[in-house]
Amino acid sequence: MRTDNDYLVNKYKSTKTYCQEHFNPKSINLYEYFSATFQTKNKHVELYMKGWFDMRYDITVRYKNKEITVKGSKQLEGTWDLKDFISKTREISGLTYGQIHLMTDISEKRMKAIESGEIGISEENILVLQRVLKFPKKIVSIVSDKEKPLWAIRITELREEHYFTQTDVSKALGIAQTTYAGYETGRHEPDFETMIKIADIYKISLDYLIGRY
Repeated sequence: MRTDNDYLVNKYKSTKTYCQEHFNPKSINLYEYFSATFQTKNKHVELYMKGWFDMRYDITVRYKNKEITVKGSKQLEGTWDLKDFISKTREISGLTYGQIHLMTDISEKRMKAIESGEIGISEENILVLQRVLKFPKKIVSIVSDKEKPLWAIRITELREEHYFTQTDVSKALGIAQTTYAGYETGRHEPDFETMIKIADIYKISLDYLIGRY
């Protein structure tokens, strides 16, 4: 019979493994990481009570020669350069550069450079920041150098929402991870049989996956 202590030990081991797989082992401190995570969740509850998630207001974000408009909270209403938008959402979330580093592995120096505009922001960085700062997912697309097909965007979003790695999905499909990565970037298009398998993994319709609705 499994005791509560056994459960906690196994839970810690699985959590530690997850962190080792997804974060830099040299920089991660489990206690500090989860402290930052819980602080963020508590902050989101506080912001919700203040109307932070009242998504009725127009927010326009610009990056290079692109701009995108989404619905969001009153605090972010208006037009922003992407660097200023990221800085503001981090400020509202109450996270320090150090906590961002622990939660995303984006260094403090790099984060400051992103917010100051000294360097651009990569698609990888904007994806992890979106998950932590909880701004609308649509804004992520403004960083991409090309327009990805809707199915490529959706298989990426579905994988992230289910906390799967690209390796997890590629194994389920019986293909190489590099082949699957090409699907998410839009460089390669999966055949019809593979599309059906992907839809089955997430228990969604093929119509949704290919963007018919």
